[in-house]
Amino acid sequence: MIEKLITDHRSQITKLKIMTVVGTRPEIIRLSATIKRLDKYTHQIFVHTGQNYDYELNEIFFEDLGLRKPDHFMNVDTSSLGIAIGDIIKKTEELINLEKPDALLVLGDTNSCLSAYMAKRKHIPIFHMEAGNRSFDFNVPEEVNRRIIDHIADFNLVYTEHARRHLIAEGLQHRRIYLTGSPMFEVLQQNMEKIQNSDVLQRLNEQITNHQLPVTNHQSPITNHEYFLVSVHREENVDIPENLQKILTILNTLAETYNLPVIVSTHPRTRKRIEMLGKDKKQKEKDKSIKAEGLSNKPEETLNFEHGTLNFEPETLNPLIHFLKPFGFTDYVHLQMNALCTISDSGTISEESAILNFPAISLRQSMERPEAQDTGSIILTGFEPDVVLNAIATVIEEYKEKVKSNKSEVKSNKSEVKRNKSEVISQKLEVESQETSSFSLNPSAFPPPFALILNPSALNDTSALILNPSAFIPAFPQEYFIPNTSWRVLKLILGNTKLSNKWWGVNK
Repeated sequence: MIEKLITDHRSQITKLKIMTVVGTRPEIIRLSATIKRLDKYTHQIFVHTGQNYDYELNEIFFEDLGLRKPDHFMNVDTSSLGIAIGDIIKKTEELINLEKPDALLVLGDTNSCLSAYMAKRKHIPIFHMEAGNRSFDFNVPEEVNRRIIDHIADFNLVYTEHARRHLIAEGLQHRRIYLTGSPMFEVLQQNMEKIQNSDVLQRLNEQITNHQLPVTNHQSPITNHEYFLVSVHREENVDIPENLQKILTILNTLAETYNLPVIVSTHPRTRKRIEMLGKDKKQKEKDKSIKAEGLSNKPEETLNFEHGTLNFEPETLNPLIHFLKPFGFTDYVHLQMNALCTISDSGTISEESAILNFPAISLRQSMERPEAQDTGSIILTGFEPDVVLNAIATVIEEYKEKVKSNKSEVKSNKSEVKRNKSEVISQKLEVESQETSSFSLNPSAFPPPFALILNPSALNDTSALILNPSAFIPAFPQEYFIPNTSWRVLKLILGNTKLSNKWWGVNK
């Protein structure tokens, strides 16, 4: 009866109209739980800065996360940086005039977040998730964006106390800053069943069997904990040829040192830059030959990038290195959880490796998440091969030590349960909680900090994993383990949107 009254009452209320703007896969992933929450409790206008054509190509990505199709596509012209930014601002104004939203929500530091500028000029309250992150490195393009957006946002929703302190140090008011925690815990929690059930390794091995991937005698099949996973896409990493060449050298050294497959989830930007690197080397060799022989110059043919092979050699690439198209969210997380080590320049690698507890390093020269380094949950390496190889060996060894320690604890727990069987039966719920508090993630792993509960009769069966946010959290950034970020964001928007302009004295 009460639920019906609430439902009837809610149907008569004019909901807040919230415009949520996204433009990249990472934004969509991190916002996915919040988007679904806002769809239920507000009138959400879901905007994508790309093209409808892009959506059709990536529709499975949205379905993977349980997200609906965006309401508007800006079709932003990306032919140059200036044109792209100008187009985002211009088309944001058009949509604001059309939809008349009560508030704007953006996450992160990509160019799509610069839609906040027009919202500010139109006196539309801005809620900025992932605010306050600082790398203090202006070689990182996002560092410029995030500082601009933080200072024009009405409400900065930070992941950590580190981020809050950055904003306060820059003179922002306390009441403009709220801690919501990282949304990744909630996103992973909602998608864990799909992640566990991913058959991505089986599909990769089928491609090897069908000769769709290059293979050596000692490399098939690809199995759990016997491969490396790599994702490198950041502008400051792949747009500088010297850095890209160093990264390729690292991949080669990795394959040669461990004699294991290196699976590279290849971002379009990275693919393009690798092709350009190969073209550049070929062209230099060709120019040298032309000069020596006195021949006329001819345009270079377009290079292909198919099925993990490159038809150029910026250096001799080891056949164990597979350059593959970008994976979907659930497939990629599954690969991370089962890799010997993940090497990534992703902004969320520190969160994902801490939450899911897999070995990883950050292949970057600066980081905007100092809490991850404070707690030792990630190593920032740069591009020197020796440093990277040492870091990888270190996190793998650390992981093995924790596995060994955990197995001892599991054995001890099971012995204790057996000795106190009568007490276990009389206090079933309590014993079940104790018995399942520290079981392995897989046959050679230990429990992630968010404490996956595993059926004690199936220690090696990952299908029994269940998230338990209330369980014990070890020494990792605790703001990474907040289970209700989407509720926090929703409540802040519902409560503060109408008050915002009054606080600032804006007449609207």
